[in-house]
Amino acid sequence: MSEPTRRSRMNRRTFLTAAALAVPAIATGARSVRAQTSTELRIATTWPAASGPGRALTAWGASVARRTSNALTLRLYFASSMGTDLDFVRKLERGQLEGALLSSWAMGERNAPLFAVDAPGVCTTYAKLDAVRTGMMSAIHDAFSARELKLMGFSDLGAQRVFARRAIVAPPDMVGTRMWAGAFASSAVNPWQRILTAAGVAGNGATVAEVTTQLQSSLLDAYPATALEAVANGWNTRSTHFTGGFHCLGSTATVVTHRAFNALPATSQVVLLETGAQAHVAMRAAVRRDGDAAVAACVRLGATRVDTTPAQAAWAAVLQAARASLVGRAYSTEELARVEQLAASVP
Repeated sequence: MSEPTRRSRMNRRTFLTAAALAVPAIATGARSVRAQTSTELRIATTWPAASGPGRALTAWGASVARRTSNALTLRLYFASSMGTDLDFVRKLERGQLEGALLSSWAMGERNAPLFAVDAPGVCTTYAKLDAVRTGMMSAIHDAFSARELKLMGFSDLGAQRVFARRAIVAPPDMVGTRMWAGAFASSAVNPWQRILTAAGVAGNGATVAEVTTQLQSSLLDAYPATALEAVANGWNTRSTHFTGGFHCLGSTATVVTHRAFNALPATSQVVLLETGAQAHVAMRAAVRRDGDAAVAACVRLGATRVDTTPAQAAWAAVLQAARASLVGRAYSTEELARVEQLAASVP
C-alpha cells in the first residue's frame, strides 16, 4: 500500500474516532441547553394528590408542560409535605417555594380583603362566596402584590361545621364540650376562637397533628371542620353528630412569587395564567362535589346530621359578634362592610 493511501486511511479513522467521541459531548451539551431553558415552579398544597383538587392541580401541571413543550413545569408538593399553610407563607418569603395554595385564614392580616371574604357567617352559600370574591378581586390582588405575590386564582376549602359526640343545635349546646378551636398562628385573629368566645365556650388550642390523639383520649369531644377534613383525617369516626347548617365557607388562593413569575417569558406567563384559570374552575367544582360526598359518607357511617334551622337567629348573632371582634385585627370596618354588602346582594 502506498504511503499516501495509508495516510489517507489513518486520517479517515482518526476523524471517525474523534467524531464518535464527540457525539456524547454534543448530546450532553444539548441536554444542558434544554435544562438551562426549562423552568420549574415548586408549588405546595395541603390537598392530597388523590383528592379532587389534587387531580385538578396535576392536570394543570400537565397542561402547562404540554403547552410550553416542557419549557415550564410545575413541581407539586401534596398532602402538607411542605408543612402547613403558615409554613408555605414562610417558605415563599425565603425562596424555598415559588408558589402555594394559601387559605384566607392562614394569610390572616397579610391579606385583609381575602380574610374579610371568609369572615364568619357572611357567605352562607357558594353563590355568595363567588360573588364576594369577584367583587373583592382588585383589593385582594393588590394586597398580594404588596407582598410580592401574583394571584393565580381562587378555590374553596369547603363548609365549616361543628362535629361532636352529642347534638349541637344552638350555640349554647357547645358549652361544656371539650371543643377544639382550630389551628391558628394567633388566637387574636382565629375566627373559630372568636366564634367560641361569642358562644361562651373555651376552645382547646391543639395543633392539627394532635387532634386525632386527643379525640381518641377524649381530651377533645367536639371540633369545627369541613366534612372533607373530618373524613380525610378519620375524625368523623370519633363524632356522632354534626351540624347540618354550616357556619363559614373557606377560601384558598393560589399564588406565585413575583420573582418567579416575572422571570418567565411572556408566552409562558400567558400559558400559566390561562391554564391556571381552567384549573381553578375544576378545583372549585371538585371541592363542592367532594364536600357533598363527604357529608353523605358521614351519614352513611352512622353520624346524625343535626338540623340547626330552629336556632338560625342564635347562630347569626354569634357569628356576627365573632366577625365584629375581628375588626381592627384581621380586617377593617370598611372591608367587612364591603363584603357584607356584596353578600347581601345575592339571594
